Parts: sequence; C-alpha cells; structure tokens
Amino acid sequence: NGRDGTFVGPFNLTGGTSNFVASTAQSGASNEISVTGNATYIADGASSPNTGDDTDFGTFSLTGSAVKTFKIFNTGIQDLDITNITENGADFAITSAPTFTKTLTPYDSVTFDVTYTSPGTATTSNATVTIGNNDADEAPYTFDITANSVVVENALDFVGPGAATLHDYVDLGN
Repeated sequence: NGRDGTFVGPFNLTGGTSNFVASTAQSGASNEISVTGNATYIADGASSPNTGDDTDFGTFSLTGSAVKTFKIFNTGIQDLDITNITENGADFAITSAPTFTKTLTPYDSVTFDVTYTSPGTATTSNATVTIGNNDADEAPYTFDITANSVVVENALDFVGPGAATLHDYVDLGN
C-alpha cells in the first residue's frame, strides 16, 4: 500500500522465472548541496537574514565581534565538490574553511566559520556568502548575512562632562 512496506502489484513466479525487475536507480539527486546555520536550513539565494539560522549576526558595540558556524551537507547520492567559499563584505571574513577542493561523499558534511568584526562606526554591514560547488542546479550556492554595530551609551555617568570634582554625585532619592 506504499505506507508500510507491503508489496502491491502483480508478482508472478513460475519455476525459476519471475516478472520481478530489480531497480538499480536510487532516489535523490546525483549530488545535492544543503546548508544550515544554527541547525536551521538556509535556502539557496536567501536574501532576508534572520537570527534563527545565524545569518543575522545581531547587534554589537563599536568594538564587538562574533563568529557563526555554518554546515554544508551533500544530501545526494554522488560526490559533491566544494571549490571555494567567499564573502563580499568588508566587515566579514571566512575564518575557518576546508581545504579546497573539498569532496563530500554522499551524506557527508563540512563546517565553515564566518567572523563579523564591527568597523568601529555605527552602521549595518551586509554581505553575500558564496559557496562554489558542482551541484547541477545550485551552483554557486549563495545567502546573505548581516550585522549591526551601534554606539552604546553609558547608563550612568558619575564623572560628568568635565574632570571629577567633590560635587559630582548621583541623587538616588530617599
């Protein structure tokens, strides 16, 4: 019935002869790339970064940084060649990646890291990660990443705008 492994269809066995034909075909693509961040699938061409899959690195102070790890899978039945991994943003860098060309056998995977470093000014930084590969319909595999750097104001300023004096204080009330 197709749900529990029960054979449905005519099968004839006469002596040593049958109408059974063994299939050598396997389901699935010949080689198929898939990428995750934070154990969440990232679609090829994804252009809306989000924190769920780590493509949105978050918000940082002007001196902040972060490293995110992404995983490439070969979900196909033939070898997948990863030829390079690049990004095109000034504030991002590929900081850990396999030696290229990296061949992933069927159902194998490899990780790579992307590091964001705040440029020292309040800004939104954007980039596209590009994974060169030999997948028939997803070569290259791309997705966008983003991060924000902001000025973090001091919550309390005990010294004030000038040099400290005996009269600098914070009135906390009674």
